[in-house]
Amino acid sequence: MGVQTRQLSYRVGEGAATDEVFADPGAGAPDVPDELRDEIELLIGVSAAPGALSFSRLPDGGRLLCRAGDGRVQALHLPAGAPEPADGPLPVDAWHTPARGRRDTARRAGTASADLARGNAARLVPFLTDVRRLFGSPAGRPLVLAEADPRTVEHWIALACASLPGPYARALTFVTRTTRPHDAPQQILGIGPEAAFDREDPETLAHLYRVHDGLGGPGSPPGDGRDDWWARLTARLWLAGVPPEPAADGAGPFALAPLWRQVLELDEPFTAEGDVLPPQVLRDAGLWQAASAAGVLAALVERLTGAAGPAPGGGSPGIRQLATVCRELHDNGAGEAIVEPLALALARRRYARAYADGVLPREEDLGGIPLSDAARRRLRAELRDTWGPRVEKDLAHRLSGPVPAWAGPLELALFLGMDVVDRGADAVAAALPDPGQGAQAVALLDRLADPALDRRVLDRLGAPASGPGPERRRRVEDLLALAAARPQGTWLERRLEYAPLAVRFAVATVQLRSRHPAPGDGPAGGELFAALAAREAVPGGRGDARTVRELWAFVWPDGGPDRTEVPTLLGACDSLLLLQAGGGEALGAWLTDPDRFDPLLLDTATRLRTAPGLDPRVRATAELLVAVPALAEGRISLREAVHTVPRLRRQAAPLTPAVDEHTARNLAVWLARTDLAREPQAMRYLVCQAEEAVVTEYGRCVRRHYDSADQLITLAGNHVRTASLFHLWFHADEQRTAHWERMAKNLCEEVLGRAARHMDDARLAAVAARLRHDHGHTWEEAWNKWLARIRR
Repeated sequence: MGVQTRQLSYRVGEGAATDEVFADPGAGAPDVPDELRDEIELLIGVSAAPGALSFSRLPDGGRLLCRAGDGRVQALHLPAGAPEPADGPLPVDAWHTPARGRRDTARRAGTASADLARGNAARLVPFLTDVRRLFGSPAGRPLVLAEADPRTVEHWIALACASLPGPYARALTFVTRTTRPHDAPQQILGIGPEAAFDREDPETLAHLYRVHDGLGGPGSPPGDGRDDWWARLTARLWLAGVPPEPAADGAGPFALAPLWRQVLELDEPFTAEGDVLPPQVLRDAGLWQAASAAGVLAALVERLTGAAGPAPGGGSPGIRQLATVCRELHDNGAGEAIVEPLALALARRRYARAYADGVLPREEDLGGIPLSDAARRRLRAELRDTWGPRVEKDLAHRLSGPVPAWAGPLELALFLGMDVVDRGADAVAAALPDPGQGAQAVALLDRLADPALDRRVLDRLGAPASGPGPERRRRVEDLLALAAARPQGTWLERRLEYAPLAVRFAVATVQLRSRHPAPGDGPAGGELFAALAAREAVPGGRGDARTVRELWAFVWPDGGPDRTEVPTLLGACDSLLLLQAGGGEALGAWLTDPDRFDPLLLDTATRLRTAPGLDPRVRATAELLVAVPALAEGRISLREAVHTVPRLRRQAAPLTPAVDEHTARNLAVWLARTDLAREPQAMRYLVCQAEEAVVTEYGRCVRRHYDSADQLITLAGNHVRTASLFHLWFHADEQRTAHWERMAKNLCEEVLGRAARHMDDARLAAVAARLRHDHGHTWEEAWNKWLARIRR
């Protein structure tokens, strides 16, 4: 069952006992819920003045519309849940026919109330400000409209409803005339001169009501609405006879964008002094967030740009306010296409004023005007066309004079981005090392304080020479002298962040050497390379080849490190990085002739053996150094080693004594520890192919092993091992080398001869039997003959 609307009619009169207005619904009136009766009768009572209209909200969510006349109050009770049509008649129009909705209210306000608005222009903004406050949080104080004619109050309320967003206009409660304002719960209360209300009571005015007095009193509260731009723009439209448009969905109930669009369409004068949108409005109202704001901002900026104008004066409060608005528009997302025209207009004024005053415009002269990079380039191009020829001529003339005289034209050239700045940078870089001009050049750079100029000067100071030699050494020595000089060195230290590597190396070297009291002391060569690598170039051993190459050129400007310094370099920098940076020669000298064979050497050889750009002889040496421990760790077999190691030794020739001895010794050790009877290829290598160094190391290894009496006795007790060694050492291969033949003969005498003396006849016979079993009767006979000979 739907919600029923009740039409009520009450008789009103004076109660004899109480002397108060009372309500009498009369016979046959529709029933009113008991819980609402007292509230409705109160609302009837405060709305009983002749001609009064009222709209009220009931505690249960229902609504009550009232109109008084002829001793009765006609009321329409819309219970809670009754629909509120979005475009139906507004409450202020409910008793007017043929009113059809908000548009009719706007039409009536724009016509019947137009004269009221124009005749009360001073009251309009404060009134609208208070109307908006009624819907704030917390809500504003009730408004009291004191007027002689209740129809005038009705016009004010109609104007308020036509100004408010639809939902707010329907929610606004009011009574156009009441004699009991203190009992009335509505938001807007109309009173006449007969009302029991003191319009001048300070307590009432300060805390209870906002009084808008049209009865000859002070009128609306003075000054209110100055910062309420919704009220200001709405009032401006009413004064122009244009009803304000409601805000679009999603734009916010009191959005400024629609109002600004209407105001800008008025085509009225727009000045920099009176009509600039204050920054706080942009922050608080969210103008830039509205969906339709872009068009409004574009039009607004166009007006503001015209207000900025081209005149060079530009110091008025209005122009300063324009600059603030420009910043706020930019900071709150208006976009460069909208903001830039205003920013450029303001900047042109600022620069024109500075140039007229004969001073160089600086960034602070812009007052924070938001100029994009493109806008700055455009502005500087304009100024360069105006000032450029004079600046270039002036700087070229002054560079031949004292350094302090360069400041003015060089500063202008920097600001304008002129190519002539390069000539200035060349001159300053040449002056810095000069004992007579260095301090003046530093003072000039400090005065200009231009990072771009600083970088240009530093780039010239740190430019490398074409190649190693006396010129590069002179450049390094000049840099070190400059870094040690004062105040030049101090100036360099403050700009290391963007200084070239050579300059950073020079400053760091001076600082490192300053810790040593004696002149000439301090790190140099490999020690300096390691210190600078850790501090400036490749912290943690990681970096790029270009950086390491520059560090190398700085430390050794006309050569390279000594072989013995390479381990120090490798402690600070990866070997592959050193190779890529041009250190292949030094690495090769160290790899092919190391002082010791340690993990650093092995790691370096492992990393470099497959690196591109390595000398073939050095690569073979690296592979040789890796193969030796691989054999020792069992990662390659002896069979493979006797092919690989000799080949690598040939490719790495000529071997230095250290590498020769190291590889020969390690290969010989493994040959000595292996039962070569089971490795025929290895045995053939040793007998017929091994270099004398390998054979010699093999002999030393065997002798060392059997120098121990225990090992010799163990051999004497092992007839199998004795037979194997005899077969190896006594072998008469036609292709055997002469050095092997000598070594084998000596080992037979020195090792087997001594072992035989510890054998009894049974063990000697066992050796002979083993030789016969493995190699035939010939070897048994050879053993017996050899025994007979050594026993003589």
